[in-house]
Amino acid sequence: MDEEPTRLNDLKRLVLQQKRVVPSGGRTKPLLSPSAGGFRLSLKGLRGISSLNPRDQTITALAGTPLTDVRAALDEHRQRLPFQAPWEKEGSTVGGAIATGLPDVSDFRFGRLGESLVAAKFICGSGELIHTGAKVLKSSAGLNLGGFLAGSLGRLGILGEVTLRT
Repeated sequence: MDEEPTRLNDLKRLVLQQKRVVPSGGRTKPLLSPSAGGFRLSLKGLRGISSLNPRDQTITALAGTPLTDVRAALDEHRQRLPFQAPWEKEGSTVGGAIATGLPDVSDFRFGRLGESLVAAKFICGSGELIHTGAKVLKSSAGLNLGGFLAGSLGRLGILGEVTLRT
């Protein structure tokens, strides 16, 4: 049975209650995250755009936000995401796109998807809420954990909120 947290604190509580958690968003890539023996945690309720800063060219959204919503918000400011995620029209989410980190042709022009990740809030296995990066493009905030989170399929942590460059 899926539970849908709507806030990061709800996500943290649900992660702490389970032994093994398998995060799920738009359920557009089920073969990449089999749930055998794990509690399927739906992130569909964790949705919305927290901030959009056209001047800094960044957008912050909760992990369950559909990519179509993010693109629509960016279109109003004549900006775009520097990656094309598969199954976007079918409901692919921001968190799912980053967690799967699937490559596409735009990687050659704009770089890997992990390079678009400026900041993230995620829940690690011990239930801690981890903040990584900064909500500005130029920062010396230390190691870029975003590169590790992209493509990790939720094994290093469950994404709650991300800031992406546009």
